[in-house]
Amino acid sequence: MKRIIISHGIFLVLGIMLGWCVPKLIQTARYDQILRDAEKQLSGNPDKAQNWMILGAAKHYRKDYNGELAAYKKALEIDPNYVNAYEGIASHYLDEGNIDQSEAWLKKGLAVAEQSKPEAVYEARQMLEFIQNHRTNQFIKTMYGK
Repeated sequence: MKRIIISHGIFLVLGIMLGWCVPKLIQTARYDQILRDAEKQLSGNPDKAQNWMILGAAKHYRKDYNGELAAYKKALEIDPNYVNAYEGIASHYLDEGNIDQSEAWLKKGLAVAEQSKPEAVYEARQMLEFIQNHRTNQFIKTMYGK
């Protein structure tokens, strides 16, 4: 009887572990595949800013934040008018909690959008407004402890 209870207990523990681990492994495998695909695309066309953006996003999901930032900055080297790269960098700094840097990069992106890509102005302004609201909320929490 003890043997049956122990074996059922082991299977229960294994089932719980697999229920948690397998989705994580699948998710990691997907991110690895996305990263490989991004690197493959980049090797075929390294002078396309969009490919560097895709690589940056893939590196973000693999938690390679330095690689993410480097890829976004490389996209800007190739195309200084690529507004999405400014937004990617701003998002990176926001994730780090560096609101000042995030806001600065969004303002740069907004200036570029106003000059070269009017269709991107709305999105850049929305992100900047989000950052400014975030800053205000942090200030309120600091002042009033809420």
